[in-house]
Amino acid sequence: EREVAVARALSADARDRLRGPLLGASRAVRALRSQIGSLARELSPVLLCGPAGAGQEAVARAIHFESSRGDGPFLRVDCLGEVGAPFGKGDWDPSAPWGLAGLGTIFFDSIEALSPALEAELARRLQEPSPSPRVLAASRLGFERESPLGRLGMWKTLEVPALAERIEDLSEIANFFLQRAARREGREISGLSPTALRQLQSAPWGGNVDELQAVLDCALRTSPGPSVEVGQALLESGRRVGPYQLVDRIGRGGMGEVWRATHRLLLCPAAVKLIRTDHLLEPSQQRRVLEQFELEARATASLESPHTVQLFDFGVTEAGTLYIAMELLQGLDLATLVRFRGPLPPARAIHFGAQACSSLGEAHSLGLLHRDVKPSNLFAAKIGTRYDVLKVLDFGLVLDALHDESSETEPIGTPSFMAPEAAELHSSPASDLYSLGCTLFWILTGERVFPGVSSSDFFRAHYEELPRRPSSVARAVIPATLDELVLALLEKRPEDRPASAEEVRESLLRIAETDPWGEVEASAWWREHGAASGVQQACSDGTTRVR
Repeated sequence: EREVAVARALSADARDRLRGPLLGASRAVRALRSQIGSLARELSPVLLCGPAGAGQEAVARAIHFESSRGDGPFLRVDCLGEVGAPFGKGDWDPSAPWGLAGLGTIFFDSIEALSPALEAELARRLQEPSPSPRVLAASRLGFERESPLGRLGMWKTLEVPALAERIEDLSEIANFFLQRAARREGREISGLSPTALRQLQSAPWGGNVDELQAVLDCALRTSPGPSVEVGQALLESGRRVGPYQLVDRIGRGGMGEVWRATHRLLLCPAAVKLIRTDHLLEPSQQRRVLEQFELEARATASLESPHTVQLFDFGVTEAGTLYIAMELLQGLDLATLVRFRGPLPPARAIHFGAQACSSLGEAHSLGLLHRDVKPSNLFAAKIGTRYDVLKVLDFGLVLDALHDESSETEPIGTPSFMAPEAAELHSSPASDLYSLGCTLFWILTGERVFPGVSSSDFFRAHYEELPRRPSSVARAVIPATLDELVLALLEKRPEDRPASAEEVRESLLRIAETDPWGEVEASAWWREHGAASGVQQACSDGTTRVR
């Protein structure tokens, strides 16, 4: 009986998450519900576009529940997290999400973050004639035309409107969220006061429905009476972190959120990363974590390399949320650049690698490790009139602080780019150089050093298997000296790798003498491809937004 009650509660919660964002009678939401009904009557894969937090998952659930597969499973795969094996190890693995979904629906949230190998596998499965789950996906970027999924031509597209486009629905959505929260707390409320409703309707809501729900949860806790008030201070505090005013959310990941923000006095732009710790740690652990975070943040702020993302400010909110304010960049991270434009020519890869070494070299000289060097943490930025200025993002100060207190057995980093010794918790500057070797291999070839789908696959391969030469995989001609340097970075034993980041930088610059990539080449590339590639804002944690 208890298991049945739990199942009913979970089902009710899923239905609630479906209903809230789809309430209202505005033209935008009426058109959205009409499109949901049309898409529910067919089985084509659907791509849900629109700003983050607008209710993409609710729309996906609605399409599923209204379809002929509505009684079947609905499984969500978070592509921003570490996707292990959504398809399993064989053609059909009943324990993997694809197998569990059966003849139901599988929803790939933030599908633009899916690895190229998994994207190709999904494209292959979508073309199979055998029955399989219906595929729904959400993405702010869409598909590049020449990507495996973009070439299929079978996707239906549905644009989910932002809350600002349907502000007349806010009253109904807000009261729904409030009544649901009140029921959970055992309270009876009459709803929003007229003043509170006017204040909510005049707010910009850059965070969309998700942000509205967070503000309402706070308002309920601070309103003792039956009528819920939402003071201007609450609206501003919900969008204010230290001296920064949050403008709109530009990324979300496993560790928290990243917002585009402005300094309230100087009005300069910034990227503000928010990291919640209350759900990760016991209260007794949080003080030591905050102390460690402060030490790491001060050390990172001391880095002066022009190729390290600049840290403006850091601190802790009253709610215990860590925040870091960093420079807001325009350009593309190397993961997106390669995914949308293909592997880089050797000269450009060398150009980026040498700049990354400048940043890592300074950090290593001060006793700091990055711990997560990978293509999405290397950002090709436009600074003034200069293009292809590399910025190293996301030195692992927060991960390191949390790791010291929350786990002594789990490695820090991304398994497919992680040195063998880092998986055994013995990181060093040589570990960052190994990850740089994996990154150079990837941007030169478009492939990982070792194929795999799970963390254990990558750990085993990095520990046991010999790497391939980049020249054996790349379509372009790779200089022999660059081939040898990448293999030297990928040596299993740290002592067999180059001695320092500066040594690697000097080696790269010597190789570049025969085929340089400079400002002329970079400017020409961006003039030709920049508009088509989009302008991306760096979120300093590998999460990005393309306009």
